Amino acid sequence: MALAKDPDGSERQRRRQKVDPPRGRAESPRKRPNKKSRAASTDAARLDIADWLAHQEVIAAHPTPGKESIAYRRPESPPWSPLSTATARGETPDESDKRPATLPAGAPENSFEAQLGLNGADVEPEDHGRLSSRPSPVDEVELFAKAMTQSAWPEIAAELGDDTEAVKEVKRQLAHHGWCDLFVGLIQVVDTYGKVLNKIPEWAKRRVREAILDSSMQNARSHVTSAVVDIVVDRVWSAFKGAMIGNIPLLNIITHEDALRSLRILAVFICPAPEDHKEVRERALKPLGDDARNILTAQTKARLAKLFDEWMTGI
Repeated sequence: MALAKDPDGSERQRRRQKVDPPRGRAESPRKRPNKKSRAASTDAARLDIADWLAHQEVIAAHPTPGKESIAYRRPESPPWSPLSTATARGETPDESDKRPATLPAGAPENSFEAQLGLNGADVEPEDHGRLSSRPSPVDEVELFAKAMTQSAWPEIAAELGDDTEAVKEVKRQLAHHGWCDLFVGLIQVVDTYGKVLNKIPEWAKRRVREAILDSSMQNARSHVTSAVVDIVVDRVWSAFKGAMIGNIPLLNIITHEDALRSLRILAVFICPAPEDHKEVRERALKPLGDDARNILTAQTKARLAKLFDEWMTGI
């Protein structure tokens, strides 16, 4: 979420200049789409989302009179965050496994502080009683990411066994659209069964498993076998249900639509290349474009409509 928290918007502006055509010069609709133009259009969509999140962050930082805001330091972006241009274009993520640092004395393993990797200095004592205040969209996205990927990975790695090289290869291949496929599966589950978030049936996690194994990207993930997917989905599902049911108090108050939006944003941002990943475009990016909050600009939606079949209707 680094772009969304860009203090003066300068980094977003710099990156937008790279992907947006000069003002007054529209892209030719007759121009044959190529990989570069497809990538530029999905990057423009990411920047639109970052701009929208940044605007929501400003609103959250200046609440209306009588409403309290949240006061805590957010965790750093996960090491796989595609907001890094290197990760966004397919470079291997950092192979190091990072667990949260020290916990506050006496904090239970599934506490709010444990899930976010906070220590006692991060949350002031007087703020503990206010942690159920309304989170901003950036907070929601980061909390989902922390709960369901970075915090779950050490347990996944431990269950995969002692073959360090094999575990590293699984991690590398999961970075090849594996995590975004997982979030696509969670999007489908919440969309179908999550009107009441804490009532999502346990068997619905089969949909998440299928989203990974049936993905158009699965052929390139020989080490991400059915058995590996079972382990990953079981661990992430536990973290997901914990977030929904109340292990993380902030997520206990978000709505079905909030959860869907956060999962879609995560799928788009975690994806190494949405221009190549049809499921992410169909299940995450296109719904964000249709969102009544106008998360994507009309210009970006028009560009996407010229390049991707799923955008041809409704634009």
